[in-house]
Amino acid sequence: MLPVVHAPRAQEVLAQLSDYIKACIRLAWRMVTQVPPLQLEYRSLDFDKALHKLARCQCNTDDQRVGEVLSENIACYLWPALLEGGGRIIFPGEVLCKYESNFQDYVHI
Repeated sequence: MLPVVHAPRAQEVLAQLSDYIKACIRLAWRMVTQVPPLQLEYRSLDFDKALHKLARCQCNTDDQRVGEVLSENIACYLWPALLEGGGRIIFPGEVLCKYESNFQDYVHI
């Protein structure tokens, strides 16, 4: 049941979202009731190249992080990995990893 909203455009958006949400629920139900059930993996904290692929992003050269390199720690998931119930990877997750400092020691003046 949709909440009461008095703006006509908002009613249209809510109706469209309602259809999308219902489609997501149907898909999720199909994923878990098939044999073996499918699973979404989105909780790993460390990058695993068998399970994840690193998302590529473009950045302005002015924004490059001097003295920092990508770590193995996952910053966020852009897309979860899809696994079969037994753990077989159907499609790897797409992640962004955190940056970490490349400097061993900082000089304090």
